Amino acid sequence: MHRVAYRNGVRISLEPSKLVGKGGEAYIYDIGGGEVAKIFKEPDDPDFELDPIQQKYAAERIAVHQTKLKDFPFAKLPPRVVVPTGLLTDVNGRKIFGYTMEFLRGVEPLFSFTDRDFREMGGIDCNMMLEAFADLHPTVKQIHDADVVIADFNSLNALKQGSFVRIVDADSMQYGKYLSRLFTANYVDPRLCDPKMTSPILLKPHDKLSDWYAFTTILFETLLFVRPWGGIYNPKDHAKKVKQDVRPLRGISVFNAEVTYPKPATPLKVLPDDLLDFFFRTYEKGFRGEFPAKFLEIRFGKCPKCGLEHAKSACPNCSTASIVTHKVTQIRGSVRADFAFQTRGLVIFASVQNGELKYIYHENGKFIREDGSVALEGDLDSNMRYRLQGKKTVLAKNGRMVVLEAGKVIENVPVDSYGNLPLIDANSKHWYWSSGGILYRNEAIGPEIVGSVLEGQTLFWVGENFGFGFYRAGSLTRAFVFDADRSGINDTVKISPVKGQLIDSTCVFTGSKAWFMTTEKIGSKIMNRVQVINSDGGIEASAEAEMGDGSWLGKIRGKLPVSNFVLSATDQGMVRAEIVSGRIVQTKEFPDTEPYLDENSFLLSSSGGVFVIRKHEIVKLSIR
Repeated sequence: MHRVAYRNGVRISLEPSKLVGKGGEAYIYDIGGGEVAKIFKEPDDPDFELDPIQQKYAAERIAVHQTKLKDFPFAKLPPRVVVPTGLLTDVNGRKIFGYTMEFLRGVEPLFSFTDRDFREMGGIDCNMMLEAFADLHPTVKQIHDADVVIADFNSLNALKQGSFVRIVDADSMQYGKYLSRLFTANYVDPRLCDPKMTSPILLKPHDKLSDWYAFTTILFETLLFVRPWGGIYNPKDHAKKVKQDVRPLRGISVFNAEVTYPKPATPLKVLPDDLLDFFFRTYEKGFRGEFPAKFLEIRFGKCPKCGLEHAKSACPNCSTASIVTHKVTQIRGSVRADFAFQTRGLVIFASVQNGELKYIYHENGKFIREDGSVALEGDLDSNMRYRLQGKKTVLAKNGRMVVLEAGKVIENVPVDSYGNLPLIDANSKHWYWSSGGILYRNEAIGPEIVGSVLEGQTLFWVGENFGFGFYRAGSLTRAFVFDADRSGINDTVKISPVKGQLIDSTCVFTGSKAWFMTTEKIGSKIMNRVQVINSDGGIEASAEAEMGDGSWLGKIRGKLPVSNFVLSATDQGMVRAEIVSGRIVQTKEFPDTEPYLDENSFLLSSSGGVFVIRKHEIVKLSIR
């Protein structure tokens, strides 16, 4: 890895502690002055170890950039595109390592806004997102007017900043002889892919129509919380059954009558007929064209009866979607469902501490605890992080953590952030935070130092008995465990490194195990991975799956580990996956739980059963 680079002969230091981003092809360093340095990965980068194909691509990419970055018409691109402000070279100015560009702050990839939980936690409705896409639309047109194609256009390189959208990775765009071979499987145009393959593989060059296909696809999943090729394909003729990855190549979308539409997704019928028809023709009939800007002028309303967001003259779903507040107990087969809590608002966070269910929900402009007490008043905010510690409510946002008890602030301290995420957590005994590269926990006499971490680069989580965390410095991924009640960090944990772009991560605990899960963009795919780590730092098992594949690992959040297995919520019901000889395999299904959960549900332990946390209700399931 490069430790220094030169811009016009001026030395620029590339400190590992200043790493602020990492993708599949490059590292991003904060170099001060409102700029970052994007440094391309060399063929010998540890992320490409034992991968000769990626090593070859890295060498070819760097060779092309030696002329492409000089020839590319960056000056003709619209201001929403983040373009190079200077080239970074070796000391002689001969070899280009990368380039400098504007340091974007307060941004969030459009990928985040395709997640229902993220949107609802922030009170971000469809109208706000349509405004962002209305800003993005002319940017795409202006890029095309410069005879440039975005090429690998996806929801991770389009970043929402306020009400407008910035586009990054300009060096990967396509211009003249500089064709791009990069693509993201969820957004690549199937008409450009090899139809004989078992997953989308780019065969023909990207073009302007493929950019509009990607634009359409990002908008589709933003409005409906499902990919066009999502859901489960269950044809009556089993001979027609194909793997999920093949469906884009066969044109089998969520519009297909034999595809089971995901339960957490917004129903198709909320869209106006003409927009719905445009989506149908795009995914079922192979139509391509510029996305009609008139559809971005559509405005959604919210049904006062059932709360459904829709763009119809009358609510298409209120007779079935209203929140039923009189549900108490239901029996279905071997499952008993007791409805512990229901709200017309939104359940924000929940945990079980000392056998008791703790939760906070938002309703009528108030954040309310499980005992009915008001923790605070205000609007939902996607930048706020929530945790509970007994009767105390822990909140963090914009570099500050506040602890509330009985409506009063008992703690107010600065905290580090990883991007926009404040670094805090809590269990039944303590709350924890990182500040200035030091990990703390609270004690009766004041803050206690747990240990030193890498400021702004460390993510951590805490269970009842121990905690787990990790950070990345350049190509190095370092993980650690720590006792929940004592000082000291064991940083000898040997997890598999995060090689691609880290999109999301979480960790859930039993008394002796941490189930650490990540979502990463690796090559053209977005993958979910899990590693099981014991309290001594040993790795016991691992598994991976493609995000959204319908399996127990299709989503990484909401899981409940119990001893040597983990329970996961799927649209088909709860499933159990167990550790078997270092692997994690699904071993049991609980189909009678299907009516009471979906893949977005969170599971928590309860005496004699499982709590299912949904956005408007909490249900206790007992299996007889």
